[in-house]
Amino acid sequence: MIIKSVLDVEQRKKLLHTMRNIIKEGKTFVEDNHKNADSTYKHPAFQQVLYDVKPFIERVIGKEIYPTYSFSRLYRKGSILEKHFDRPACQVSLTLQVYSDGDPWPIFVCDDPHILTEEVDPSTIKEYKLEDGDAVLYNGCDQIHWRDEYTGKEQHQIFLHYVIADGPHKDHKDDALLNKELANG
Repeated sequence: MIIKSVLDVEQRKKLLHTMRNIIKEGKTFVEDNHKNADSTYKHPAFQQVLYDVKPFIERVIGKEIYPTYSFSRLYRKGSILEKHFDRPACQVSLTLQVYSDGDPWPIFVCDDPHILTEEVDPSTIKEYKLEDGDAVLYNGCDQIHWRDEYTGKEQHQIFLHYVIADGPHKDHKDDALLNKELANG
């Protein structure tokens, strides 16, 4: 589902400025599967958005949720988001478009897990085109999602992840299980 105008113009300007500064300071990382993008995990500015948006998402889905983490990425021309499911800490996911300099870069969401191994009915695939400030809400653990190659110059996205408070993934609150795994080496 698309949620319009989650962030206003001033909020978006500040967040884009923050992301560009983080990149200049060399405090981002480049993932193997996202070579044309800079990423950051749980940066305080984006974590604040995670908490600010939480009550709104609870009203939309009608359930209490726990924040797990925020992730921010500045994509560049040629970026691709491969078809994937998210890990359990991403039961409720919100992909928020902060800035785009080009044509809309659709995100595709599909409920049919067979799409990873075979052709599926195209009517089961939903295509979402976001404008700056808009977001798409989906179940990252259960819905496969992806993007084809980005043809614009740059696009800034923030990913906000939550788990349902009384759901099967509640132990992932604050991304606790990943943090525990990292601490144990």
